[in-house]
Amino acid sequence: MRNVRFVFGILTVFLFGVGAFAQTPEMRDQDGRAYLQENIDRVAANYHGYEFHPLAYTPAPKGFKPFYISHYGRHGSRLITYSSAHKYVIRKLTELGDAGLLSPKGAALLEHARRQWDWQEPRQGKLTAKGAGEHDRLARNLYASFKPVFKGRKAVREVSSVSDRCHASMRHFTAALRDCNRKLTFDADSAQALMAYIMVTPPDSIVHDRVKPYLDSLYEHWLVPEDAIAPLVTNLKKAMKIMHHPVKFERYLHVVCSIAQNFDPTPMYAYLPFEEAYKLWSIKNANLYFNHCNSAPFGDLRMPYASTLVKDFVEKADECLDTGRYCADLRFGHDWGLIALASWMGIEGFDERLTPENHERWKSGNEVSMASNIQWVFFRNRKGDILVKFIYNERERTIPALEAVNGVYYHWSEVRPYLLGRFPDPAVPNPELTNDVIN
Repeated sequence: MRNVRFVFGILTVFLFGVGAFAQTPEMRDQDGRAYLQENIDRVAANYHGYEFHPLAYTPAPKGFKPFYISHYGRHGSRLITYSSAHKYVIRKLTELGDAGLLSPKGAALLEHARRQWDWQEPRQGKLTAKGAGEHDRLARNLYASFKPVFKGRKAVREVSSVSDRCHASMRHFTAALRDCNRKLTFDADSAQALMAYIMVTPPDSIVHDRVKPYLDSLYEHWLVPEDAIAPLVTNLKKAMKIMHHPVKFERYLHVVCSIAQNFDPTPMYAYLPFEEAYKLWSIKNANLYFNHCNSAPFGDLRMPYASTLVKDFVEKADECLDTGRYCADLRFGHDWGLIALASWMGIEGFDERLTPENHERWKSGNEVSMASNIQWVFFRNRKGDILVKFIYNERERTIPALEAVNGVYYHWSEVRPYLLGRFPDPAVPNPELTNDVIN
């Protein structure tokens, strides 16, 4: 029985116990579908390319001028980091073709997937031209929006994940800033030791292994792989015998179609029926949210692992407010670290503690797209008063738990203790990270 309500019911008991909370009318299924219909590329969730929009920022209170920015940016659009999805889809479609079962649409998909993989195989995980362009534009937008921060002879401190795509993102961001002001100087660093705050995740036993049964149940009971496979074949019954693991094929097809937008101008979502695409997005949305955000069931377990990144932001802000040595701190890392930071902060869009029944309130296609980014922008007046505002993906975000001085502006003296006191440090050391598991 592929019934999402059945699966949500299982998870409710699994996570909270019988009777802990009831089914609510706010499943938001239709909202999720409408969100994807506005832009089908959002089906890719965290593989989705960055969506630019007109910039509109609230003027600072009278007498306050920006003087320091602390930033974290995910690498830009990239190629696939592993081979299993493309190889499996190609292998199964080839077997169907050899059996004379591929429809014209299925044959077109096979050709498209082969072209994709031929291009990506020697370049796995690399930043694409699209990703380079994202960081170039983001840097120019940041400079144009806060020129006083970067004006004159100023120094910028940069750190990057050890991942090549993060190095490349930092290079393109730096080049764009330097193009805006040739007087800027940059102190850049990247080392495995820096990963202790750039990208920290819990051991699998803390959160991942608890979320996985829920996700597996959704894949097995909610997806209807026959609906995804039928348009690709001439005889569904015979094709299903060859498929063996049709859910696995559909999941991997979602990956193949999703990553394509990062480098291939030819849309691929025509190969997935919309309803199945919506389900695949929703499950990926749940995966990202429950593993890395401050969810109702798992947030208290996940959030402590963002502590080192929060402390790095606070400590570097303290240093620069005291010495003025750098006008900006730029960090280039990964999606999991970014959304954990935003969740720790409790900024608008990450402040609700969502459940399996309403996680679609949080939209991964926009909240954790390629090149997603956050800035803490600091302002000062002649009296030395310090205000700060928060920008996520180039939109101002409030912290609902705090009282703003004026709209989106907060006293740093109130924000600092709030951030440092939100969650405890992790009780279990984080295992050594390897690049192939970082998104």
